[in-house]
Amino acid sequence: ITAQGTTTANITAKALTINTDIASTTKVYDGTTNVDITSANLTGVIGDDAVTASGSGNFDNKNVGTNKTITVAYTLSGNDAGNYSLDGTTATGDITAKAITVTGITAGNKEYDGDNAATDPDGVTLVDVSAASFTDLVAGDTVTVSATGTFSDENVGTNKTVTLSETYAGADRNNYTITAQGTATGNITQKGLSATISAIDKVYDGTNNATVSMNLTGYINDETLTTSGVVAIFNDVNAGERTVTVQSINLGNGDNGGLASNYSISTGQTDTATITPATLSITAANATKFVPQSDPSFTVIYNGFVGDDDASDLNTIGSVVRIGADSDAGTYEDVIQASGYADNNYIFDYTNGDFTIVPIDGLIINLGDYQINYGGDTFYSSASASYWDLDTNQIKSDLSPVITGNDFLVNYGEAQVTFEISPVSSSVDCASVNCYSSSNRLKVGGYNLGAAANSLNKVNITDVAISGSMNILRKIIDPDLLTISEVSKVYDGSTAIASVTASYVQDNSVVYIGDDLQIQATGSYSSRHVGTGKSINIDLLLSGNDANNYAFEIDAENGTTLNLNRGTITQRDSVTWAGAAAGGLWSSATSWVDGAIPDLDNVATIIIPVNTSTIMDVDEFGTSSSTINNSGTVIINHTNNFNLSNIISGTGSLQLSGEGTITLSGNNTHTGSTDMTDSHVVIAHANGLGDSALISNNGSLTINSGLTLDEITVTGPIKLLTDVNVLNDATFGGNVEVLAGTAADPLEIN
Repeated sequence: ITAQGTTTANITAKALTINTDIASTTKVYDGTTNVDITSANLTGVIGDDAVTASGSGNFDNKNVGTNKTITVAYTLSGNDAGNYSLDGTTATGDITAKAITVTGITAGNKEYDGDNAATDPDGVTLVDVSAASFTDLVAGDTVTVSATGTFSDENVGTNKTVTLSETYAGADRNNYTITAQGTATGNITQKGLSATISAIDKVYDGTNNATVSMNLTGYINDETLTTSGVVAIFNDVNAGERTVTVQSINLGNGDNGGLASNYSISTGQTDTATITPATLSITAANATKFVPQSDPSFTVIYNGFVGDDDASDLNTIGSVVRIGADSDAGTYEDVIQASGYADNNYIFDYTNGDFTIVPIDGLIINLGDYQINYGGDTFYSSASASYWDLDTNQIKSDLSPVITGNDFLVNYGEAQVTFEISPVSSSVDCASVNCYSSSNRLKVGGYNLGAAANSLNKVNITDVAISGSMNILRKIIDPDLLTISEVSKVYDGSTAIASVTASYVQDNSVVYIGDDLQIQATGSYSSRHVGTGKSINIDLLLSGNDANNYAFEIDAENGTTLNLNRGTITQRDSVTWAGAAAGGLWSSATSWVDGAIPDLDNVATIIIPVNTSTIMDVDEFGTSSSTINNSGTVIINHTNNFNLSNIISGTGSLQLSGEGTITLSGNNTHTGSTDMTDSHVVIAHANGLGDSALISNNGSLTINSGLTLDEITVTGPIKLLTDVNVLNDATFGGNVEVLAGTAADPLEIN
């Protein structure tokens, strides 16, 4: 028998065991499936066999989840590894979301459009996410952000807070909890208005000052503004059809929410208007001659020149002639006639003068014809005394009169004539009306000269004729020689300047000693708001018994209006509600003591008394930096988002409602109630609610990220849109809907 000798059989791998320890079944998302494990006590190896084991653990995928399968697998190594086997194990665990933060979102600027949406006129968002980035994002992961925004309010300002509404997407978005950037900043710039003007005709006054009516267009919705301090000038001071150009416009708050700070207006608008001629009275001056003598040259006196005009400014000097042919000695009334004067700036009113024919044994005294400025000295340097020389049959003027002041003396052979020089006729009768100023100077106007009443004394002579004329022009005051007081006041809600003085040294250089002249300065601030170095417009007016004897030097651009930057309006300490006990509006001047609307930085403290219910109509009122001492009720119903950053104290209540989100960002201490009805309120300061109880009627509450309140007490149903973190008690006395935050599913607590 031949033996079979061999056969086959299997030697199977011996199964080994090992202790496996998974360090943690929960990890924060890191973009991998890795799980940290440790292994010990490989059991079942025979004798000195060379066998070692190494293992790894992995989640089923990298993504966030709970009760995820963890698989642990082992690999054997060593010379005898092939003789053994080692099974892996499984477990369950969680991958939690990784916290990251988004930054780099910016907001663009926009022109005022009446709402607080951060969008351009076509509705395209101004929020730019192109430079957005995420801190601690796992390399290679894809997470994106898109965002829209709303400005803190709709009004013009720089570096305004833009609250962002951020949406996240991308293949890996669900593996992260993302801390929103939350806010950015942007500017709302003023909206430019357009203006059309209608210029008004005026009578020539030597200045280029113009008056216009104005219509503004370009408002948002039905808003309106007021205008003040409008300065317009003619392109030429002279009579004729002229171009009028607007040089300055001040805008003021108007109706329907119109705030001047939200708009701008350029100048340079033009229209045409007519400067019509002024009336100038021309009177032929009285004249004299001897019987045999030919008629002398005649002259005129003027009344009605404007400003510093005089005869040299007239285009055409007319003629002055005698009408009639009387040649006998005597005085002939109204026979000297002026005509033919012409000028673009004047129409002429003529008055005839008297002519005296003196017999040959008489004496003619010609005091001369003069034109001087008020108060100027004449010395009667052209005065002469003439007689008819019978030997030569001609007039002779070789006498030497003596003039001392206004006293006249002349000797003629055995004859002597003395008198006091005086105006004897003008546009008024100087015999019945005082033609002299307070400083005893002849007033502005045109005069015939002669002997004062009862002063003519003739010795050894019968016929004496006296003639002469004087045109007196105004004394010109240079405004640069005046002292204009600094202008300041405590805010009172108006642009009015209660008191401004323009003073001068009365030393005969500007105003003559003894004259009764006051310079009245009136004006207005360019705006009613608090500020220093504010633009003021000062108009200068002359008054007093001697005002007509003076005129201001006219500025070619501004006439007699001075534009100065020396006004100050200081902040008012407080203003108290003075309006209706219920329903009064904050934007109305009649609601406040002295009409001092407490907007912007104009008032330090607003006082709302007990038993008053007031409406903060923020669309028209605008913003305010004032603290609010509220013992009554302040109602805020706002269609747009509004940030109430004021510090609020007192025992009164706040009533918040409307479509817009209302943010409480002040460091408040008020102890009354904060009522919210169907509105969304954001708490942006740990003391935003002060010590007040929050009364909700289906209101929604957001508490800014990172804020911890001391405590909160809520009465009525409320929706919570964020976590509520408090140091002490959070008490809710109504239904609570948790719509966001770490507890949201949503969750409703009844």
